Amino acid sequence: MASHHWRQCRTRPARVRDLLPAEGVAVTAWQGSTRRSRLPKDWPRIRARVLRRDKGVCQAVFSDGRQCAQPANQVDHIVPGDDHSMTNLRALCTWCHARKSAQEGGTAAALTRVRTERPKPTHPALDD
Repeated sequence: MASHHWRQCRTRPARVRDLLPAEGVAVTAWQGSTRRSRLPKDWPRIRARVLRRDKGVCQAVFSDGRQCAQPANQVDHIVPGDDHSMTNLRALCTWCHARKSAQEGGTAAALTRVRTERPKPTHPALDD
């Protein structure tokens, strides 16, 4: 019988329930972010207005032109940043908002990466 990988390790991995937060402790995607502190004081009212304006329907449009149309429960900034105007806000479902946020996070991370440029190789026959 093949041995389990954890048996080859020095310590046994934690159980999944040991990795979860203590009971009653809320874990959100906002942890470690300054985003919440940058929202206006009346954000709950603005959020409710956007969800009402968009009739509680996800406003995301897929690449083939179809609208998601799932029930929306989140409000998204169309252009990332701190513009909280109604024209820059839209209702999204959880899945579409997570997908958009992940894409924006990946783009932001790529902009912070140090880029190194390698010298362009030349063909040996062209070297003088």
